[in-house]
Amino acid sequence: MKTRLIRTLAALLCATLALRAVETAAPTNTPAPVLTAPAASSIPEDQITRLKTLVTDGKTADAAKFADALALLYPDDPRPAKILTGETVPPAPAAPAPEAAASSPAPAPAGDPAAETAAPSSTLSASAPSGASEPTGLDRVKWAGIEELMKDANSTQDTAERTRILTSILEKSAPLRGTYPRMMRLWYFRAFAALQLRDFTAGAEAGRKLLALGATESGDATMLTLLGRMENEGYLAVAPELDPTRPGNLPRELTVTLAGNVALEMVWVEPGSFTMGALGGSGDEQPAHPVTITRGFWLGKYEVTQAQWQAIMRVNPALYLGPNRPVENVSWDDVQTFLQRANTSAIGLPAGYTYALPTEAQWEYACRAGTTGDYAGPLDELGWFSGNSETRTHSVGLKRPNAWGLYDMHGNVREWCHDWFGDYSSAAAVDPRGATSGAYRVNRGGGCSNGAVFCRSANRYLNDPGNRRVDLGFRLALRSTR
Repeated sequence: MKTRLIRTLAALLCATLALRAVETAAPTNTPAPVLTAPAASSIPEDQITRLKTLVTDGKTADAAKFADALALLYPDDPRPAKILTGETVPPAPAAPAPEAAASSPAPAPAGDPAAETAAPSSTLSASAPSGASEPTGLDRVKWAGIEELMKDANSTQDTAERTRILTSILEKSAPLRGTYPRMMRLWYFRAFAALQLRDFTAGAEAGRKLLALGATESGDATMLTLLGRMENEGYLAVAPELDPTRPGNLPRELTVTLAGNVALEMVWVEPGSFTMGALGGSGDEQPAHPVTITRGFWLGKYEVTQAQWQAIMRVNPALYLGPNRPVENVSWDDVQTFLQRANTSAIGLPAGYTYALPTEAQWEYACRAGTTGDYAGPLDELGWFSGNSETRTHSVGLKRPNAWGLYDMHGNVREWCHDWFGDYSSAAAVDPRGATSGAYRVNRGGGCSNGAVFCRSANRYLNDPGNRRVDLGFRLALRSTR
């Protein structure tokens, strides 16, 4: 696969660089030199030779086009124009003196996205193929402006200014995508900017375009480094093709990919009917009434973890820290922001689906997994509650699942549902979505600090959508948009 080739080439590149570094290492009592990007002012000699060959062979149009490209790539090198006109070709411009490197901008501070990948020079190395089309006319002027922005991104040390420049690169290059679909440098610029801005939609599009254009065969170190990082962070993940109208062809379990290449495991819940609520429960659990779920759906195999939350939100609000523990201390409103960002990035999300909270009916149907009692099995085996949790959350999946393969539906953290909190009706319901308005949102399942009675399948709890609690998290569903 192409992604495996990326890893192989990137590994070879790293090994070569490491070997060179060892061969030229300074004495141990000498401070390590600051590494800077190589100067991009001088055209590599093999490209000069290529241009001369085109001229010698009488390929005037090809030579002019290639010279224009070199002039844009290396504006400080006068040789392309002189070769075209037959003038004497001067030597290549001198490289900057060593002391000039000392005045290069200091590395970005830790935690700054700019520090993760240094901005490249205005383009790829000349050895990287540029694709079948190049900007002409007014588009050429626009492209030159985009290249200048890349230079600015390389030189600025101000995080806000860098973000503005990278955003401008994405905006200004967007109209050129349809006109020059095979222009590799265009897609490289967009991939680089998107990676820095954490724009997963633009990044996934650009990364896959680069693969389709054969970028892994370019041999360009900058390109391979970029693609290697994009693969590691999930930008190149391929979303499965799923058709909810053909349930017989759907997998029983599905793994989708969140930003940062963080996996999210889902379980397919078949459509069916059940009795929602409880005959002997509290008032808001009555009346028990028949509900039919007409369309199957995917539901998170586990509660959303702190690692998954951080992959999207870049922060961790939880009190009981641990990457595989459920995220808690998040409000219903916070979850809506998570959903919006996850759906915008759409890394590995099947076409025709969005991330959503399950409805209250979907949640209880999945929790019961065909059972009719208070719990889907022995509570102590299924969930963390006040009787066994030491009043703290635990990593997801440590207890056994219910009959449908879903973990921690009882206890650990209470889980937000989509619905407004409202009274039940005794009438049979089909795919109910709860009250149309209200002051509170529903949470289900009970938490680590709750007694057993609050962890029952039918138990309902309500909270203001802005409330955050240390025993309140959520579980994701996939909602079909078809």
